[in-house]
Amino acid sequence: MTEDMLTAEEHDLEPIEPTAEPVPAVEPEPSRALVPVETPPSTRPRWQNEWEALHPALRAALTCWPAILIFAILALGSLGILTPFLYLPQLVVYGCAGALAVRWARQQGRADTPFGIGLLAGITLAGLDILTYFCVNVLVGVATGGLGLVSLCCMAGCAPLDAAISTLVAGLGAIIYDTMAAPRR
Repeated sequence: MTEDMLTAEEHDLEPIEPTAEPVPAVEPEPSRALVPVETPPSTRPRWQNEWEALHPALRAALTCWPAILIFAILALGSLGILTPFLYLPQLVVYGCAGALAVRWARQQGRADTPFGIGLLAGITLAGLDILTYFCVNVLVGVATGGLGLVSLCCMAGCAPLDAAISTLVAGLGAIIYDTMAAPRR
């Protein structure tokens, strides 16, 4: 036998006897990610929980979109005559969308910059705005035998500039709201 294979008795060593009882093996706890978490029953409706789970910029854009829809209907009813007069109130709605986005982001504890979250709300609302005006112009074009399609071509040329201006106004509204609300935090 080699020295590596010698037992304790052959080396004249006394075997070590255990002094305490062996500790039973503890089963490891399952990962918390695998354990189903029971949520307490909520008294709030499901749609409200889903609404609050949306990104604050998307919620702000969806909240302000009905005002844009009203402006589009007024522009449709006047055959475009009121459109220049509705532009300033539309920009105010964009500023409000930026402010709402910052307010809801702060309530959720998000660390987004005010201008960035306002821009995101403005871009989202601008997309909804362009889609709304496109649909309204198509409806006018169908109802008037093609007259609304002229304004659709005009809108296609002005929509990018309008979206850029409106988005910047939303970012500015977010900064103004954040500045005004900062002392209260």
